[in-house]
Amino acid sequence: MGDYNFSADLLNKFLQLTPWVQAFIGLKVCVIILGFFYFFNQAINAVMKPFCIQRDNRSKEEE
Repeated sequence: MGDYNFSADLLNKFLQLTPWVQAFIGLKVCVIILGFFYFFNQAINAVMKPFCIQRDNRSKEEE
């Protein structure tokens, strides 16, 4: 019972699905990953926005 490999079992079950279902699951995984990175990008932009405004104001004052 100690030889059970969860990832190999999961891969085996995934390969038994039809190609259309595999493509749909792959597309969903890509959308989830891209959505996470988009959310992360927007969160960083929201946090950094006050600092960017201060930097822009400094460059206008120097001119």
